[in-house]
Amino acid sequence: MNNNIAAKIKALSLNEDSYKTVCKFYASLTDDVITLEDFVAKVNYLNSKGINITKSSQIKVLANSLDFIKNQVEQMEKIGFLDAFVENPLRINSKECIKRIEYLLSINKSIKDENGKYNKIIFNKKEFDRKYGVTYLENKSDIQKLEVKTDNIIEAKEEVKPIESVTSPEENKIEKKENEIINDEQVIETNPYILALSKDQTIRLTDEMLAKYEDISLHLKHVLESLNYGSEIDGTKSDNLIKLLTSGITDEREIIYYSLTYNKKLTDEEKVRIYKAIDNELQLVNDEINIINFNLGSVK
Repeated sequence: MNNNIAAKIKALSLNEDSYKTVCKFYASLTDDVITLEDFVAKVNYLNSKGINITKSSQIKVLANSLDFIKNQVEQMEKIGFLDAFVENPLRINSKECIKRIEYLLSINKSIKDENGKYNKIIFNKKEFDRKYGVTYLENKSDIQKLEVKTDNIIEAKEEVKPIESVTSPEENKIEKKENEIINDEQVIETNPYILALSKDQTIRLTDEMLAKYEDISLHLKHVLESLNYGSEIDGTKSDNLIKLLTSGITDEREIIYYSLTYNKKLTDEEKVRIYKAIDNELQLVNDEINIINFNLGSVK
């Protein structure tokens, strides 16, 4: 497997600086994720279109199927903006970027900034939907689903709305006391991970953060599997991970732990078990990196 990783790296067009960081993305190069044959086929196709992977973070695009990559490239080529992918191959991962470009053109909005660079919002679904809505989507059922979700949230809030006349004075005293305790805990909370997770998410993921997010997500998935928790990273864990990364926290061990355990009541035994699974995963990463570094010496 390690020889295959070295061969995969050799097939890329990485610049000199990227060789220093490629080990961080080893998880995307393993045969568990992509075979050498598929890897080379995707790289060759992209190269034939003038799209070269020159940075280690861009390796993530090869996790997509070849059919998906071809479809994205052909559609972008058809509307005349293939240079968007040439500029940054990671943009291929943005499933609806073609629709967004077409939408902006239809409402006479510029798709590039004053420096001639593509507007990053095109490749950021959350930010684009926030600014322009979802009318650019051809599939109307997606919009209907969003409307249904909104209605459900409104109905739920109405159902649980407290009725003061039903609440006894004693219950009010208990509730007030509980709130005071919670507020006191919030005041004295100094754990940087808890503090980061308790705040609203307001910062966007940069390209570097996105690459880090995808890398840690794979480690988190392995940890979940080793703990027999399944392999799905749900929305809560994903949001936790994003909050920690955008807060500037860099300790991978704690990022994985708190992404998994935030707001959960755990016994001491459970905590030890989770940390042990995380440590085993990260130790495996270090072992693989040492072997890859050795193999990279022969590649260069």
